[in-house]
Amino acid sequence: METQTGDRNIKSIVKAANIIDLLSEAEAPLSLGEIANRLDMQKSTLHGILATLCAVGFVAQSPENGRYRLSVKLFELGNKVAASWNERKLAYPYMKRIVAQTGEAVHMAVLEDGDVLYIQKQESEQSIRIVTDNGVRLPPHCSGVGKVLLSGLSDSEIQKLVRKKGLVRYTDRTITDFDSLMTELETVRRQGYALDDQEFMIGLKCVAVPIADYHGKIKTALSISAPVARMDGERLERNRLLLQEAADAIMKQLKR
Repeated sequence: METQTGDRNIKSIVKAANIIDLLSEAEAPLSLGEIANRLDMQKSTLHGILATLCAVGFVAQSPENGRYRLSVKLFELGNKVAASWNERKLAYPYMKRIVAQTGEAVHMAVLEDGDVLYIQKQESEQSIRIVTDNGVRLPPHCSGVGKVLLSGLSDSEIQKLVRKKGLVRYTDRTITDFDSLMTELETVRRQGYALDDQEFMIGLKCVAVPIADYHGKIKTALSISAPVARMDGERLERNRLLLQEAADAIMKQLKR
């Protein structure tokens, strides 16, 4: 009997998580009926879970129209989680310095559930605009940071991820073949950095380097993104060296 109760509780948590996910992706607050239809849940069950989420402060209900949205509390919790990442805090001054030195956008990312999750971004006035705001998720196979992060996985982990996510084509330069991706990742492992040569967006080129934790595991990647015209041979190498110097300094501090 205890197991059944436990199973019901676990299922309720899953349903609550699904509600939070749905509300996070919704462009506007949703009604009880809209949530029920999208999640295929009974309104009676849904109403109880929503009432609990409102009581603990994760969801807010409009007093005017009764619609539901995520609360500010989740934003605050997210900021606390982000602030707890040592790499992010340590990287901030280096990223600002690189932007000042190069005039290009600098990004920091991790691999989360098979996606590239951008956790830090520094832009300059001449940075090319790309969708990489903090919290944005993008596929890993067509970005410099993504390739760096994939290179830290085992071949079997990569194969499992690709089987789940696929290799979507974004430009005619995107890698969409598994064997080609594995060859690319071997190159990344050998040379210690990765490139995105217009593989996600035509006209955009990126160079990325890994940041390993004190166990030597690649957990984070640092990159510079710029228009192709501003990422030629000499400037590309200079950007790579700046990133590598920053990564080395961050990793040195992580080991203290």
